[in-house]
Amino acid sequence: MTGYYGEYKSEDIVDLCMAWLPVYSNGYGVIEGHLKSVGDIVSFHIMRERLFDLIESERQKVCN
Repeated sequence: MTGYYGEYKSEDIVDLCMAWLPVYSNGYGVIEGHLKSVGDIVSFHIMRERLFDLIESERQKVCN
């Protein structure tokens, strides 16, 4: 994502994901594939936290 979005902050990427995942027809599959344990996501707050953690961990992989 960093390559595509450049120097966007993780919070900005989370905002983009939160805006589009609920309306994306395969959103459930995408969330399940990347955030695991979909049943544990009971609020947008939890989904935001998981997205942020995922983005940060992927960013660390790219930077190392």
